[in-house]
Amino acid sequence: MTEDARTMPETSVERRRLYLYLLPFVAFPLLLLISAFIIVPTQWFDLHSGNTYLPNLGYGAGLMHRNCEVLLYGDSSALVGLNPAIIQQQTGLTACNIAEFEGITLMSHTLLIDMFLQHNPPPRFVVFLYTPEDFSVSNDWSSFSVGTFEGVSFLLEHARNLNTAWLLASHPSITLGWAELGLRLTLEHLHSEPTPYAVAHIRETTNGQLPVTTDNLARCDSDIRNRLPDPAWINQLRQRYGTNGTRVIVDATPTVACDPSLKFFQQHLNGLIDNSPYQPIPISSFSSDGRLHANRQGAQLLSTMVANQIASQLNQPPATVTAGNTGER
Repeated sequence: MTEDARTMPETSVERRRLYLYLLPFVAFPLLLLISAFIIVPTQWFDLHSGNTYLPNLGYGAGLMHRNCEVLLYGDSSALVGLNPAIIQQQTGLTACNIAEFEGITLMSHTLLIDMFLQHNPPPRFVVFLYTPEDFSVSNDWSSFSVGTFEGVSFLLEHARNLNTAWLLASHPSITLGWAELGLRLTLEHLHSEPTPYAVAHIRETTNGQLPVTTDNLARCDSDIRNRLPDPAWINQLRQRYGTNGTRVIVDATPTVACDPSLKFFQQHLNGLIDNSPYQPIPISSFSSDGRLHANRQGAQLLSTMVANQIASQLNQPPATVTAGNTGER
């Protein structure tokens, strides 16, 4: 037997030892990722995460055979700022708020509305309300200063399909960040009490609104949010959902007079949105909870604004939406 032949088995043994040595370093992160996909998209996690919003995630996806004559959608400014009870009181039409945080719209666009329309009668009005900078549609998620944790959780809880798998696989940094945060919250709140029932089901008692009760906003921030709106996307909302007698209203959440981007928003949004001319409202209308999150006073103003828009159209024939019609109606 030659010397090379004698060393071959020894080389094979050393290679196997090396593989066994490296196996834990490869398997452990993989097992953590798998465990995140098992634990985080569950009701147990939502109730024990310490985040009172998560148990209310995807409210609109669970509605079945609900007669919502006014369907409210948008980002978190709509979620906290549009009160269906006020709109119903002022218009006589039943209203439902299925808005979600910006991260869900960023990742899923209008998927939630499509899911709602599959299981419920078509509404008479669909109202979109977004913060002014959110009318900029971009596939570059890094350009948005918003977390996507809720967006990933929503997809895994309500839209488990090949499209979701491809979306998460094509954005590994987003997926890994979601897994890391989810597992960290699991460990931090492993033995904590679950979210109280009344808080976990608050949207069921408010027809979808998630009111905030934090302190009022005291001063403007200095962030400049000069992002150009996408007229084609706004028009696509009108065309896609303005069918079968449904009327579409597209509004930008009013900001405050000291917003450094106010003039930019006025310059580029006027004529594209239905609450033109775009005007600020008092800073006392907002809470310190988040970007343009209305307090009770602000929710009254925003809901009344929408109710007045609806009332002005109730006795008018539906507008005809064409490819070039992006102005207010």
